Amino acid sequence: MARYGWAAAGWAVAGLLVALAFAGMFTIGVFVLPVAAAVVALLVWRTAGRGWPGLLVGVAALVLWIAARNRLGPGEVCTPMPDGTSCTEYYDPVPLLVAGCALLVVAALGLVAGGVRAARRGAAAAAAR
Repeated sequence: MARYGWAAAGWAVAGLLVALAFAGMFTIGVFVLPVAAAVVALLVWRTAGRGWPGLLVGVAALVLWIAARNRLGPGEVCTPMPDGTSCTEYYDPVPLLVAGCALLVVAALGLVAGGVRAARRGAAAAAAR
């Protein structure tokens, strides 16, 4: 079971990197994508796909972070500065919040189901000895 947890954590990091690569596709994403691809390839090789729902946790983390950054939205928000006013356009955070929470629920269901399967395999292997 502990090995499954580490696999899920690795997949969560991979999901965050993949989401960051796509979210910043025209800026930093070009540089993050090769790292994300290498991490995913390493995880496929080392974990044989165990813990892949953790990928959704990483994507959800970025989506929820973007929602938190836009919590003052939607619309233009102006803040006073010492030398004038700074105005920034914010997105509506509600759709991002809903999407992030939905991804977390799906990931949790997948991780619980995978953990149960891993525990059953471990119990079956122990019984076979």
